[in-house]
Amino acid sequence: LVTSVELTGDELTADVSLANLRDAGNGRIPDLAALELPDFSVSATLKLQRRGPALRVILGGVAAPPPTPDPHLVRTLIEARCRLAEYLDPASRPSIGDIARREGADIGDVSRSLQLAFLAPDLVQRLLDGTQPVGLTAERLRRIDLPALWEDQRALPG
Repeated sequence: LVTSVELTGDELTADVSLANLRDAGNGRIPDLAALELPDFSVSATLKLQRRGPALRVILGGVAAPPPTPDPHLVRTLIEARCRLAEYLDPASRPSIGDIARREGADIGDVSRSLQLAFLAPDLVQRLLDGTQPVGLTAERLRRIDLPALWEDQRALPG
């Protein structure tokens, strides 16, 4: 069906041969045998963007599916807020090491995750709505040194 695909700069072009579809039927679809089916090309602008370990192709001019929250990212935010609430609980006052041991997690991971509890409210809302920048993943948020000021957080590249 697709005879060739060409990627040039920011455009993807696919050549399609409906005759190949007809021929693939091997005569099982008699009505198609007599048809002259023209070849055609389909083009779309595109942009390549990293999202965590994956490389995504973003097609221009194509309606985007409704945004969906990244469950891993949402879980990471919830863990950060729960860890902070536990850490600040005056009744138990656990250390970061205590929290890490109880969760079977690395103390450095627990410590780094606490900064996510201080993410700007509008960024949290975008994460919960699934409308965050494509490159803003749970892994990236854990790796970066998150600025304390919300204005500086908003300026981070996605």
